[in-house]
Formats: sequence, C-alpha cells, structure tokens
Amino acid sequence: ALEGGPLGVTLSLQSDTICKGNSTIVTAYGFGGNYSDYTYTWFYESTQLKTENGAISTLEVSPATVGNHIYTVKIYDGYNEYTSNITVHVASTPAFILQAPPYIVQGGQIVVCPADTVLLVPNNLFTGADYYWSNGSINSSVKVSTTGIGFNIKTVSLEITNPNGCAYTDSIMIIFD
Repeated sequence: ALEGGPLGVTLSLQSDTICKGNSTIVTAYGFGGNYSDYTYTWFYESTQLKTENGAISTLEVSPATVGNHIYTVKIYDGYNEYTSNITVHVASTPAFILQAPPYIVQGGQIVVCPADTVLLVPNNLFTGADYYWSNGSINSSVKVSTTGIGFNIKTVSLEITNPNGCAYTDSIMIIFD
C-alpha cells in the first residue's frame, strides 16, 4: 500500500548560476510514495552519473562549458518512479594572460633594466568588467617601475571580475636587474 500520497521529488540548487570552472551541488528531496527507502538515479543528458539510496541525494556538478546544463534525477520507491529536471547555468569567466609588451613573458616573469618602466596589460579586455590590480589601480593597464637603482623584484597581479560576478586572476613577476 502506498502511504503519504504520490511519489515525487523536489530539486534544489546551492547556486543556479556558477562561473565556468566552479561547481555547485544539486539536492534531491524525495516525498510521498513508499518512503522507507528511495533510489535516486542521476543523469546528464543520456549519461547516467550515479545511483544512491536514502531519504535525500546530492550531486556535485561542474559543467565544462558556458550555457545551460540540464540534470535529471529519477526517484524510485520500489513501486513507482518519478523524474524531475533542474537547470544549472554556467557563466563565462574572464580568462586572460598578463602581458608586458614588448617583453616576452616566460614562466610568468620578465627581466628588465632597473631604469625601465613596464606597461602591464591583459591579453583580453572585457566590456563592463572591473579591474583590480594588486597595486590598487582599477585601470585596464598599469605601469610598473622601480627606483632605477639596483636589483628589485615586483610581483603584480590583476583580478578581473565580469558583470556575471565571475573573476579570474593572473600575476607576473618583474625582475629589475
């Protein structure tokens, strides 16, 4: 005999929009039916991801591409099954590499003369994004120099946060020698 009404499942997301490269957790809460023990089977498109028994089930997801990704869970109570979908949206991340033209950056560093002033720029610019340099600048590029006397090392980093709230950071070590 069925107890507690028809079998069903409620899906919830830790975050319905994530930044590319990040993950989120989908939780399935079964209800109704023969609620002594549910079997949850998770799918992405036609690929089965995992099967789990219990009152609730969770799935950590980290879609690799920007856009909408639909995850499906099928709940089974020993008599009936019920299927539900949830969509995770992946927002783009402002990936870039710091450059210091005309110098060639190798292994995240460059060597310059103590008297030089180095212009640092990301190899991509992002409309509407916020730029945060480790020296406090919020411009899309910065100039870095030293006293012009002797050996000095400066590491400068840039974090770009796009309008989706997704951030990416790169840094460069400048060796004044």
